[in-house]
Amino acid sequence: MGDRAGEATTLTNIGGVYDALGEKQQALDYYKQALPMQRAVGDRFGEAATLNNIGLVYYALNEMGKAVTNLNSAADILSEIGAAWSEVTVRGNIAFLQRQLGDLDAAAESLETAITLATALNHPNLPQLQASLAAINAQREE
Repeated sequence: MGDRAGEATTLTNIGGVYDALGEKQQALDYYKQALPMQRAVGDRFGEAATLNNIGLVYYALNEMGKAVTNLNSAADILSEIGAAWSEVTVRGNIAFLQRQLGDLDAAAESLETAITLATALNHPNLPQLQASLAAINAQREE
């Protein structure tokens, strides 16, 4: 009893199982239970990961505004704590969502930030991010 960090991890893991099974609302419920616990114990990285997961679930549920809000919060936390490796992935997720919403300028900006980070880290997602940015730029020129 009293292991809030462990409980948050367990709730997040259960949410991940429901997410993988396609039970998005159940996943969301578990992620939302884990989030305040992660905040209470100061687990900023866990908080960012859970916010990313929540954002992706909202995307799957076609609740785009909530998806963007949660993904941006995750990216901000990762930037604050210097977790650039993970920030690359989240910024890529944000760009994907922004492109889906038709906001090509915002998507390009998110990708440029991700590319800058990925280049410095020699991140394996760099070629994919660059290809996405090239596609967006071509789309903007149409």
